[in-house]
Amino acid sequence: MRYRTIYAPVLGVVVILGLFAVIRSSESGLEVAPGGSAEVLVTIETPGRSPLVQADSLRKAFRFDEARELYRAVAEDENANSHLRAEARYYNGLCTIWKGEWDDAERLYCDMLTSYEDDGEAVANAQYCLAWLEVQKGEYHSAIVRLSEMLAEKTCGDDDLYARAQFMVGHIYLGFLNDRVRASEALNAVKSDYPDSREAGHPYVTGKIDNTN
Repeated sequence: MRYRTIYAPVLGVVVILGLFAVIRSSESGLEVAPGGSAEVLVTIETPGRSPLVQADSLRKAFRFDEARELYRAVAEDENANSHLRAEARYYNGLCTIWKGEWDDAERLYCDMLTSYEDDGEAVANAQYCLAWLEVQKGEYHSAIVRLSEMLAEKTCGDDDLYARAQFMVGHIYLGFLNDRVRASEALNAVKSDYPDSREAGHPYVTGKIDNTN
């Protein structure tokens, strides 16, 4: 299954909200980085996806309330494919974040951890979003703990997601906690563990921007 990546401006920076199974090097997820706003589309081949296509179109048009109604309908449809229901709940959370309703988004993603506890992909991506929300609330250490546990457990096979999580740990240490030693350790792990990832080419990782001084 393939999902999308959406870029959203929050708190004066651009944050990238990563989704399940992000695919191309032009896509990234939930890291704090410079840039503009865009949405990258990818293909998903799953029967019964039509309602989600409609919801996605509404979301792209920033009609978040209407999109959320459709996402909720799919998420609550017991006859729908479990993966589609998880995807619908995930995007419902993204719309909720776009509207600035972070507490509601947090509840949605926490619910995913229990509702889809046997779906490693859904769990990993929900954890990633929860970590992002913790960063926005200034709960940096909690975010690092969550990301570190996610990296240790590796409940899905999406190395791109884990590369972003590893980079996010480094960025938290560097940008918010001013701990350059741990930041360097985390960012070096991106280069060693995920050498083919988009994050491995980031200036902080390659040394084009010094993160040690």
